[in-house]
Amino acid sequence: MTMHPDDLLSLHAESRALLAQSRRLRSLSEQFRIEAAELRARSRAVRSGHLPRPDHASSYQSSPSP
Repeated sequence: MTMHPDDLLSLHAESRALLAQSRRLRSLSEQFRIEAAELRARSRAVRSGHLPRPDHASSYQSSPSP
């Protein structure tokens, strides 16, 4: 089966667009993975008492550290 040159160019352009989209999605996925890890670490710190709860954060910010 022989493909027309325009078909090949179209497929090549589509392939490049999909590759660019894949790279963007991979980058976003990595950003969200890092953000999720940070949120889990913050949640663990709050649960263990090392950080104030977010709903009480404003009252802790004005008090001096011991």
